[in-house]
Amino acid sequence: MQSFGIISINNTSELEYINEIAAYAVKSGFHCYRFTPDAVTPNKDTVPGLAFDSESGEWISAEFPIPTVLYDRCFYRNEQELKQYSPIINWLKTRTDLLFLGYGLPNKLAIYDTLKTNPQILPYLPETTATQHVQEVFKLLRERESLLLKPVFGSQGRGIFVLQKKEKQILVKTVKNTTIIEREMDSEKTKKWLNQLLASYSYLAQPFLSLTNAKQQPFDIRILLQKDENGKWIERGKGMRIGKEQSIISNLAGGGIPYSFEDWLEEVAPEKQEFIQAELNELIQLIPTALEHYYHPLFEIGLDIGIDKRGALWLLEVNSKPGRNVLLTVKPEMEKIIYEAPIKYAIHLLKGISKGERIDGEVLSN
Repeated sequence: MQSFGIISINNTSELEYINEIAAYAVKSGFHCYRFTPDAVTPNKDTVPGLAFDSESGEWISAEFPIPTVLYDRCFYRNEQELKQYSPIINWLKTRTDLLFLGYGLPNKLAIYDTLKTNPQILPYLPETTATQHVQEVFKLLRERESLLLKPVFGSQGRGIFVLQKKEKQILVKTVKNTTIIEREMDSEKTKKWLNQLLASYSYLAQPFLSLTNAKQQPFDIRILLQKDENGKWIERGKGMRIGKEQSIISNLAGGGIPYSFEDWLEEVAPEKQEFIQAELNELIQLIPTALEHYYHPLFEIGLDIGIDKRGALWLLEVNSKPGRNVLLTVKPEMEKIIYEAPIKYAIHLLKGISKGERIDGEVLSN
């Protein structure tokens, strides 16, 4: 019997999602386990963690051989966690006796540098610059009046800042625990703050795009793409994230709320609806193929797409470990499909290996 393992930073994250995966894994003939990367000892073939008991539906402490098929659900909140845990995950990915559902993507800046080489995707990308020094930030701020600073590593909208020039002051805006925080500083205080920030974390800079609705709420479209049981890329669904009024992020962790894409589209002028649909479909077709051309095979991708006041679409982020809350809130009927998808794709991979086939990215199908 094959074994299926879920790796996460702690053994309590995404409980509902992972419990549903485990229940379906057992029905499909797998032993199912979960463990943390720091539990792995490179010279040992076993790892302590939790084993799913099919009879009770509970997780039981156990030590077991590292599972044959692995699903990486490690979310790194900052660079420190990345440096602590990712070497272990990367070592596991080098082992030829193990198979990952997807091999992940690099950081935001590397993804941007990859995608901008594709002339069809380039027009959708906000100009993105690595910022290591305060002087670089001030140069960009002189050119653009307002600037978005985003951590190269990170998720859920943490550590994002907007800088705007206001006469002789600079307005710095961010969100902490759903609260919008603003502070005006002169140039010297801003430089001192930036020096501390950039000394601790890697940041990139982008133009601050006006991606808000008529109520001045930031919003974006979240699209979930996955490979199905035949290894074909398909769209699972779209949902909207609408942030707080005057906020700078739409993330649910920052106070945003899910909203139906179909309901939102009905509110858009009819002549723009067809354009938006066509542009989204193009991105859905282009991005998985482009990424798998440069990187290792993937299982799933989350696309975050903003729309500015002119109606132009912007690819804000690509995530190889997408969340599901937005989609499952607006489309609860997708639960079964979403929960079973990792195991169905794992079975596809194992069938391919048994036939001696090379598992790779394939053309997207609708």
